[in-house]
Amino acid sequence: MVAQASPISITRHGAVAVIHIDHAPVNALSRGVRQGLLDAVRALNADPAVSAIVLSGGPGRFIAGADLREMALPPDEPFLPEVVGAIDASTKPVVAALDGAALGG
Repeated sequence: MVAQASPISITRHGAVAVIHIDHAPVNALSRGVRQGLLDAVRALNADPAVSAIVLSGGPGRFIAGADLREMALPPDEPFLPEVVGAIDASTKPVVAALDGAALGG
C-alpha cells in the first residue's frame, strides 16, 4: 500500500500560519481534509508563536464542499460541525484566502 500525502500542510510567515488545503482535483472536504483541518487549527491555536491563521485552497480554488465519493460510506469523525466549531472557537483570527470557487453549504 502506498501512503498518501496529507491533504493539509502548514507554512509560516512570521507569526502568521497558513493552512493549505490540497485535495486534488476538487479540494472536497473528505475525512482526511476534515481531520487535517481540525488537527491543524487546534495545534496552531495552542501555539503562542502564532497570532493569525489563514486557510488557503491554492490557486484557482478553495473548497468544493462535501466529498461526494464518501456519501455512501457510514459517517465518520470528525464531522464538519466539529471542524467549524474549532475554527469558530479559535482565540486567534482565522481568515479564508479565497482564489476561485467556494461551493457547498
